[in-house]
Amino acid sequence: MITILFLSAQELDSAKGSVANSIEIDDIAIRHRFELVLRTGPRIDPALGRLDEIDAEAAMSFPTEGGDVARIEGSNFFGTVGIAVSRIRLEAATRAGARYVCEGDRAFLSNNHVIADYDRAAIGTALRAGTGTSILGSFFPMRDILLHFDFALGINLSQGSFIGGTIRGLGSVSQVIRNPAANGESIRKVGARTGLSSGRTVGRTSIRSSGYQEQQRWFNGVYKTTQGFGRGGDSGSIVVSDSMDILGLYSWSDREEEAPFPTNFGYFFTLGPDQYPIGDGPSVAIEYGSPSDKST
Repeated sequence: MITILFLSAQELDSAKGSVANSIEIDDIAIRHRFELVLRTGPRIDPALGRLDEIDAEAAMSFPTEGGDVARIEGSNFFGTVGIAVSRIRLEAATRAGARYVCEGDRAFLSNNHVIADYDRAAIGTALRAGTGTSILGSFFPMRDILLHFDFALGINLSQGSFIGGTIRGLGSVSQVIRNPAANGESIRKVGARTGLSSGRTVGRTSIRSSGYQEQQRWFNGVYKTTQGFGRGGDSGSIVVSDSMDILGLYSWSDREEEAPFPTNFGYFFTLGPDQYPIGDGPSVAIEYGSPSDKST
């Protein structure tokens, strides 16, 4: 992607800290921001998490991989396919005794708030995952406030439409699923909005965000990233280490949509067990294989 920024004098003043030591810009008539996307695919509106519906249906002929657009069919709000696999099983139990299982064949992992609409979407809801069609298979309910993560599965990806265990532009993930170092670990992800981004972990925190049917609630034990790691529309991205170990699922960013240079912090959930201060983390089992491994 090539991004051309035409900045007003006021915008330029506000961005000075970010463009220090760069080319001096003088006497330029500033009017618009243009984004030239040099590949076939959906055009992403600069507004938070919105997809241009006309372009969304344009032909993307490549198979679905992690990093592609995920959304409920017919919705112009979108997130990201974390990873597509031949089979996945996630299990979680709270200390109050509730137990939940999310599993499915020809599946992809993303956020509940992306493909289950904060618990409001019915199981079987039609989904889009990159070029593939899918349905909502299961999700960890956000109504259970002892679950401190935001996961959902699309299942029954259309046959032959995905490459298992890969992230677009990064390649295959390793088969290691672990927790990152809370501070200073190098991390990467590919989001449907921002593409490839790199950063580091900068501690763990509790944040107040939308939960069951978008009611505000606290999520504890969330990993925080350096600034500019992600933006709206990147929700659902798999966060990986330099060695492509799976570290977690990106879910939120601070609001900075008007800034010409991203200044927001990002937040993601670990996929590792026993890392949450209330209740237990999920256990995860993945079969990465190809789409032909499972019959339709």
